[in-house]
Order: sequence, then C-alpha cells, then structure tokens
Amino acid sequence: MLETKEEVIRFFGFDPISKELFDAVDFKTAEILSTPEHGTGERIILNTWNDVDYEFIGQLIHRSLLDFYDCILEIYKLNTGNYVCTEKSERGYSDVRVLDHQALVELLG
Repeated sequence: MLETKEEVIRFFGFDPISKELFDAVDFKTAEILSTPEHGTGERIILNTWNDVDYEFIGQLIHRSLLDFYDCILEIYKLNTGNYVCTEKSERGYSDVRVLDHQALVELLG
C-alpha cells in the first residue's frame, strides 16, 4: 500500500494515464492521524471517496444531520487531544479536517 500522496506521485506521476491506472486498480493512500502510542481508544478508518483513507485512534463524540439532510456531520476525539471533523454521505466521507479545541468551538459556534 502506498502510504502518502508523495509516494503515489513518485510511483504514478501526474499524467492522465497513470491516474486512470491508479483508479482502475483501486489504490488508496492512507493518512495516519494518530496511533496507539498516543493513548487508548478505538481504531477508526474513514474511507473517503477521493482515494485517501484516514486512520486514527479515538472515539465518536458527535453526529448530526447537516442542513441539506443527505449528509451527516461526525466529530471524533483523537487520543492525541485533537479532533477530526468530517462529513459522511452515501459516497463515503469527505472534507476531513483535524481541529484543535479552539477550532472545534468556533466550528460549532
């Protein structure tokens, strides 16, 4: 498995044929946001629809419908003390962001 965007670019390059091959063989990259060394929690993998998976240790602390009702806002607390905010739809997860406590307070208003 290719672990970072940089490894994917080095392996495939930027040309359209490489991107088509990348999509055809269903390669994905993984972003590791936290590990068990940071503390305890559940292992969570967010499978996004843009070829990047986000892996971390933490727990779901908030889930609510967004204004357009076909999307769910999910917030996870990482074992590092930060938060992951993401939107979930039928296609998978999108708009994955790592936030500190202050940014989370501003997001939730």
